[in-house]
Amino acid sequence: MKSLQMQAYIAEELAALLLDIYHSKHLPQMVADFKVAGFTKENLSLNPHKVYLMIVVASFDRRPFTGAAGGYEYIWGMKGKSNSLPARLSIMGLSDPNRVSAASREKIRSVLAEEKIAGHLLARYENVDYSKTIYDAAAASENLFRMLLAANSAKDSLQIYSKLIEIHGIGETIASKLLKYLLREIAIGNIPPGNFPLSVTWPIVNEYHNEQAVIKLRKLGENIVPLAMGLLLQKEDPFAIDALFYLNRYEQRLLDEFIADMSQWKTYESKTSASFIPKEKTLANVEKAKLLLAVIEDVCTDIKGVTKEELQGLAQPRQLEAAANKLYANMAGYASKGDINNMHRYYESCLNSGASRWDFILEKIGKKSLQTEWERFRKIFES
Repeated sequence: MKSLQMQAYIAEELAALLLDIYHSKHLPQMVADFKVAGFTKENLSLNPHKVYLMIVVASFDRRPFTGAAGGYEYIWGMKGKSNSLPARLSIMGLSDPNRVSAASREKIRSVLAEEKIAGHLLARYENVDYSKTIYDAAAASENLFRMLLAANSAKDSLQIYSKLIEIHGIGETIASKLLKYLLREIAIGNIPPGNFPLSVTWPIVNEYHNEQAVIKLRKLGENIVPLAMGLLLQKEDPFAIDALFYLNRYEQRLLDEFIADMSQWKTYESKTSASFIPKEKTLANVEKAKLLLAVIEDVCTDIKGVTKEELQGLAQPRQLEAAANKLYANMAGYASKGDINNMHRYYESCLNSGASRWDFILEKIGKKSLQTEWERFRKIFES
């Protein structure tokens, strides 16, 4: 029973981490990246040609192409736009689904046979004949465009997913990624985040970076990631599982620290006869949490002392005080349990969110802010 309780607790901690990373970092980055690449809710909702292009580019968003190109950004056009796949398809005359449908498969194949991504021919990879992928995507684009615009339920997401995997070269993983991009992140249609079923969200775990993160997390137990996915479904955002991608690609240290922390809890549990669900952290963490909270108290005290005259019209004192109260309430909640990891994550989240505008105002008038006290907080956390 003890080990089952521990697995449930670790899964709960993992789900909380994934939701935090997805909402504060991964989701905003994906929306911004697609905007740079020319894929927005506005143009995808008006133009079925954009939907076609997104399907085709997604079919190449896989290894070996992404690895050879230097990352998905170079495939989509977030970086190196002039040499991106959308730009090259336009030059090849393959960016318009109507022109593609009017051409022969042989013609499409011959055009692709002349093109490479970092040494890899675009015409074929393993069992994928990209002339057929492009031809199928062109044939399906109008229908998929209408389905995406009308999508508002779990059933709709299943039907779109089924249509996508009918396209040659679009397997379950790429179909799941396309649903996440189009319906969850760019947010065409009107499907609430919690309405995506397991059958269309789980396949994204097989994406390379997600898979690498899952392999690491298996050190904590084979069922940790499936359990976390169950909690994400319960918390009504199952595509937050893709935060594993972000952790493995951008924040491996944070992922490694999480695994190390959980491993310590497992070790403690194995050495004690008591049932251990570490809601209360060690005494050392409780003491450290008090020191971290003292930093927050200093910032909040400075905020609450700000006058209307000092603000010079930049904000109202009550707005700053409300922000300070929210900050202290959340941090105090974590501190009461000795949960220093979530204190650190919440602090970082505030620095990277809209709360940073308060920092600008506070620094402008010579007051303490989360930004000015970050080094102090970080040193206590890492000590």
